[in-house]
Amino acid sequence: MPSLHRDIKRRVDIVEAEAVAGRMTIGAAEWRWLDTGGDGPPIVLLPGWVGDAAMYFRILERKSSLPRLIAVTYPGIADGIALSSQFAELLERWKVDKPLVVGSSFSSYWLQHLTTRHHARVSGYILGNGFSDAADLVGVSLGVPDSAADASAEAVHSAWIDRLSKLQQTELVALQALMLRERQSARDLNDRLSGVRLAVEAAKRDASNKVFLLECPDDPLISLEAQSRMRRRYPEAQAIVISGGGHYPYVLRPDTYSQVLREVWTSVHQR
Repeated sequence: MPSLHRDIKRRVDIVEAEAVAGRMTIGAAEWRWLDTGGDGPPIVLLPGWVGDAAMYFRILERKSSLPRLIAVTYPGIADGIALSSQFAELLERWKVDKPLVVGSSFSSYWLQHLTTRHHARVSGYILGNGFSDAADLVGVSLGVPDSAADASAEAVHSAWIDRLSKLQQTELVALQALMLRERQSARDLNDRLSGVRLAVEAAKRDASNKVFLLECPDDPLISLEAQSRMRRRYPEAQAIVISGGGHYPYVLRPDTYSQVLREVWTSVHQR
C-alpha cells in the first residue's frame, strides 16, 4: 500500500477511535454514525454518493474548534424521499436539539425532500455541492464509462476502483479508494448512483427553513448553470462560495469548510 494510502487509513482509524460510534435500524436499513460528543446543538454531516461518515475525517480532525459533530453513514437507498423520511425518523429517535444538517452532493439532493416535510426539529441546512434533480447531471458520467451505465453493481464498483487507480494519487483519490476498496459495498454505491440518476425535484419547501447553499466554482460535476438553478430554487438562501473545493470542499479545503460550519452554526442559533 502506498504511503499516502497508509496515512489516510491511519488518520481515518484515529478519528473513528476518538468518536463514539452508533448504529440504528430504521425499517430494514441500517444507519451508522460517528459522534464527537459535547453539549449543545450538533452539526450533522452527510456524505455524497461515495463513502461513509469517515469521508469527513478532515473535519473530524478539527473537532476541538467546532461544535459537536455527528457524521452519518446512510444506507444505500435510491429513493430520495424514502431516505429523507428515514433520516427524519433518525433525528426523532436521537432527540437532539436543533441540529444544523449539512449535505454534500447526493445527500444535498435528498435533504431537499426533508426540508419540505420534516423540518421542525432542524435549525438549518447547508446544501453543499448539490443539485435539483437528475437533469442537472446530464452528461456527467458519475465516474464510470458510458458502457458501464447498465452494468451490474459489481462492474460499476470495479470501474470506479479502476478509474481511481489511474488518477494522480492525491489525498482525495486515496480517500475515495479506501472507501471503495474497504468500506463501501458495490450494492451501496450502485444504489446511491441509481438515486442520482432517478432524482426528481422536491416539492417547494416552507420558506421558514434556514437554507444555505455551499458552492465551488471549480466543481467538476455540478455546473455553474446547476448552481444557478439551485439559487433560483432557493432565492432567500445565503450562497457560500469556497474556491478550490471542487466537489469535495471538506477534503480539499477543510480549514475554510470548518470556518463555514462555525459561522453558519453560530448564525442559525443566534436568531
